[in-house]
This record gives sequence, C-alpha cells and structure tokens, in this order.
Amino acid sequence: MDSSLNTSPMPLILVIEDNPDTQRMLAKQMRHQGYDVVCHGNGQAGLEWARSNPVDLIILDWMLPDMDGIQICHAIRKRFPPTRLPILMLSALGNEAEDRVKGLHAGANDFMAKPYHSEELYARIRLLLAMKQESERAEALAQRYTTPSLREQAASDPTSLERRRKAEAVILFADLRGFTKLSATTQAEKVLYMLDEFFQSMMRVVEHHGGAVFDVVGDQLMCAFNVPNPVPVPAYLAVKSALEMQRLFRELKAIWAQSGIDVGLGIGIHQGEVILGNVGGDSLKRYTLIGGPVNIASRLLGMAQDGQVVISSDVYANIRELPDIHVSLLPGVQLRGIDVPQDVYHLELGEPLKP
Repeated sequence: MDSSLNTSPMPLILVIEDNPDTQRMLAKQMRHQGYDVVCHGNGQAGLEWARSNPVDLIILDWMLPDMDGIQICHAIRKRFPPTRLPILMLSALGNEAEDRVKGLHAGANDFMAKPYHSEELYARIRLLLAMKQESERAEALAQRYTTPSLREQAASDPTSLERRRKAEAVILFADLRGFTKLSATTQAEKVLYMLDEFFQSMMRVVEHHGGAVFDVVGDQLMCAFNVPNPVPVPAYLAVKSALEMQRLFRELKAIWAQSGIDVGLGIGIHQGEVILGNVGGDSLKRYTLIGGPVNIASRLLGMAQDGQVVISSDVYANIRELPDIHVSLLPGVQLRGIDVPQDVYHLELGEPLKP
C-alpha cells in the first residue's frame, strides 16, 4: 500500500480496492496516465486517508471487507460535495441498473462495471477531473465577489445566504467626492487603478473592525456591522471604522495628488432593522440589505463633504458614553423622504465626545 503524501502537481487519485491484483492494475494504469496514486485495501482506512489528505478523485470498489462502497460514499458526501471530490465507483454488480442507481444516490459521480474497458475508464476520469477543476476555478472567482465574513457565514451554514431575515444593522456608506469630474478628465486606466486601491484599503479597514462589505457600485461602498454575524457594540465599531477610513484616505489622497488625482471621501452611518438576503432575478442576485435604515444612511452620505463622517441620532445614542470621539450637532436637518426633521452629527477624530 502506498500511503505517501502527494507532493506532485499531478492529480492524486485514491484507489480503495481490496483485491490486490485489481489494486495493482489500477495503480499501474493511473500512473501510466500521469496521475499520482495512493491505494488502500480497507474501506475505513481509505476513508480516513481521504479525510486527512488532499485527494482529487476516488476510485471506489463496491464490495469491501469492512464497510461497503455505499457506506463510504455517504460518509464522504457529509464532508465533500461531488464537485469537490469526485467518486468513480467500480463494481462487478455494475450491470444491474438498480445497483447503479443506488450508487449514484449514495453520492458517486459515476459508475462502471467490472471488468472495465481501460480507455473508457481513462475518459471518465479525465471528465471528472475536468469538472472538479472547473468547479474550483468558479469557486475561486466567486470568492473575489464576497468578503471573508460572508464566506465564513456560508461555510458554517450553507443555506444562510439563501434565506431572508430581519436583523438589526449599522449601515455605513462611503463615497468619493469629485469622482465624476475626475472620470471625465483622467485616463480610465489611472482611474481604475485608483479605485482598486481605494476599495482594497477601505474594505480592509471595515473587515478589521468586524464589518462586512455588501456592495461596491461605481465609487461607492456599502458596508454593515452586526450582520451577517452579531458583533459587540456595532455602532462603535462602525464609527471607529469610519474614522480610520478617513485617516487612511488622507494618506492615499496625498499619494494620488502626485499623479494629478484630486478626490475626497464622505461617509454616512445609520442603524436600524433591515432585511438581509438575496435580491435579484434568476440570472443575477446580490446578497444585500434593504429597508428604511439603508435609505437614511444613503441620505446622510449625501450630506457628508470631503473628510466628513455624518451619523444619525440613533448611532450617536449608542456611542455618546464612549471616549475619544468628538461630535458636532447639526439640529433639525430635513432628510429627503422623511417628514420629521432629524438631528445629525459630524464626527471628528482625536477629541473627547461632546453633546
């Protein structure tokens, strides 16, 4: 039995087969095709090896002395989906349609009868490995469009991003000032490079403070705290994040100025109950937040000038007792879509909180 770890870039195939002659033949054939091979003649040992090592594909015998291939399939599928770890099941019973269906229901990707034709076996293996590779590429691409907190949520609860639910959230909008003029007067490549640097820096700050980025549109960033996972004192984390974003932006702005780029940053923050979930059609969905608090946060963003962070009275009420934050009151502000005038506040860094 070859139980060495896979250190080669070639795909690693795990063969779980108790017949020594079949095992040796499969190993020889797979290596001849350029694959690395590990063989186990015991079902439980093969299952444990698959759980602990990076396997690209499993060739699995139905009839094994300790646990059969159906049991092994069920156990593997509890941890690895079919696109992550393909299983090709071999069996002398493979000519019976009922047995093939049973194997496929257990989680096998494909099913071949013994004795098998070598060229057909190679073709099916290549197809399964190509499927796995394509799935990995798609997953890697998808990860670029979701932030770590959302990926962690999906990993801990795979159906969480499919459900809609109400949640209390602190919403933060950040938007560049002067971007429209910049886009009209600056080379597109330079603008896109600046946007990449801006979003990367701001997203890093939000994630460091426990927030999640839900949307990037044009030159605007929508973030939230306390969703999808609860955090302690989300209003404070959002405010600290906003102040750090402004501090970091000043550094970026000084660097960009050397290339003739002149933009500013405004931030608006509000909190309240939102609906969290997928919005869109069958061909395109976004996992996002909707509700009145999102609209108000956007209105506050519209008030923020370059270098300013504007927060609502609801956010202020949750941070007023905390040190190291200074606010300036703007009383009776009329926000579009809201009948009653609102008290809002400007945040500044480096002074104690004042009413």
